[in-house]
Amino acid sequence: MKKLDKSLTKVLRQHNGYTANGRKVCSYATQRYRAVVLKKGFADLRAKGFRLNAVQGFRGKHMEVLAKQWEQQGLSASTLSNRISVFKTFAGWIGKQGMIQHPEHYVSKKEAVRRNYSPSEPRTWSDKGISVSEKIE
Repeated sequence: MKKLDKSLTKVLRQHNGYTANGRKVCSYATQRYRAVVLKKGFADLRAKGFRLNAVQGFRGKHMEVLAKQWEQQGLSASTLSNRISVFKTFAGWIGKQGMIQHPEHYVSKKEAVRRNYSPSEPRTWSDKGISVSEKIE
């Protein structure tokens, strides 16, 4: 595991400070999120019996295993899509652009990664029975 940790740390140091296209600096929150997702993902692969010695050994089958696990955990569509996106960015860092497919490719139910931007319930004050004039006063 130490070799894998070293290679992941090296890749993160080299690339994680920049956006996916490498043109601009990204936020510390994005950097932390990426690092956490990648480290957890590789730990999960190790727990499932995959013996990766370096991050360059990451393949499409590994992404399939991780995505299936995340779907089974019932993660939200946004979380699932974001994690796959992190690994897509990571694949570019290690010279494997195009290896990671769209999130729909990895899940059994397309709804698992389909984001819904419509509110599920009314959000206006009047819909919730709150008097707008009383609230203003």
